[in-house]
Amino acid sequence: MLALDRPVADLPHHRPLCRLSPKHPTTMSHHPAYTLSGLCAVGGVVGYARTRSKPSLIAGLAFAALFGASGYLIQSNQDWGVELASASSAILTSAMLPRAIKTRKPVPAGLALVGVAGLGYYGKKLYEQTYGL
Repeated sequence: MLALDRPVADLPHHRPLCRLSPKHPTTMSHHPAYTLSGLCAVGGVVGYARTRSKPSLIAGLAFAALFGASGYLIQSNQDWGVELASASSAILTSAMLPRAIKTRKPVPAGLALVGVAGLGYYGKKLYEQTYGL
């Protein structure tokens, strides 16, 4: 039996940090998703408080829900968690980066940075998951 055919917990000198998926081990990858969720919720509320913009509030809470759902999926070792976090980050970046450049306001710039950070982290996780690195 190859080492790759056995569950990770059966490998010698292995101490799991959290529950592991049979497909790929994830160690605490859900924490950034929950953090991104909180930051998006705060960004939406701040955008609404400053400008009374309901679209800002709705979008912020929608992205918070997406990142929260992806964090839950990752934490419970279900499929599509990393993919959902990557897609949410890509959409957030593509929506907020042009707005941040155009307006130079702190909330769009902060949310654009949040999206870029999420895309970098979960893009790397998705690459590792896909290609087995």
